[in-house]
Amino acid sequence: MATWLIDTLLFERLSGSTSASVRRWIKASGDEIFLSSASIVLLRAAIYRIPASQKERADTLRSWLDGLATNFPDRIHPIDNEVAWRAAAFLGQVDSIPKGRFHDALLLATAAMHRHTFLTMRDGDFNRVKRAGSVKVHFLE
Repeated sequence: MATWLIDTLLFERLSGSTSASVRRWIKASGDEIFLSSASIVLLRAAIYRIPASQKERADTLRSWLDGLATNFPDRIHPIDNEVAWRAAAFLGQVDSIPKGRFHDALLLATAAMHRHTFLTMRDGDFNRVKRAGSVKVHFLE
């Protein structure tokens, strides 16, 4: 069975109305999906930036994210020293990751360390990584 580390932007779509195709793919695959704690940082920060006038929306998203962290802690990989060293190696390969994409390097390093395929919709950002073969990458349309 394949295992997947889901890209933060793809994961964000699961909470929105444009997620039907993503949800169908996940349900049909039957494989295990994982998340990096680096994604939790970005998602939580995005929730903090929601204006006070949209408190109900922020509360709903916060509850959704908290529920995931509570119910699926074994599916969220931490950022530890090994991931950090691997991310540094990815960042050192300027042609592999767009310059300045620290978050993307953490995601790719996490996928590589846990032998997951990285699942994303951002083919333009990760085509070079896929061609290099350092991490398995799958583009979901």
